[in-house]
Amino acid sequence: MDLAQAGLAAGAQVDPGPAVPSAVIAADGVDEMFEVFRPRMIARGFAPAVSRQVGVRAADTGDEWTLTPVPQGDRPWQGDG
Repeated sequence: MDLAQAGLAAGAQVDPGPAVPSAVIAADGVDEMFEVFRPRMIARGFAPAVSRQVGVRAADTGDEWTLTPVPQGDRPWQGDG
């Protein structure tokens, strides 16, 4: 439940603010996956199995990303485990 829903449930008048198109939200999620989560996984030794460059384009927003291969490697274990 977000803040606007909580306010409505409590009977408050809530201004939800400007509407954000769902395509923009989806493109932001894809960008976060490629720009935040993918580098973290690579840093932890879990490189995705990408054997050649892959282009991704969101037709509805025009956003584009290019995935490039990274070396596959063992996970760099730390600590006693």
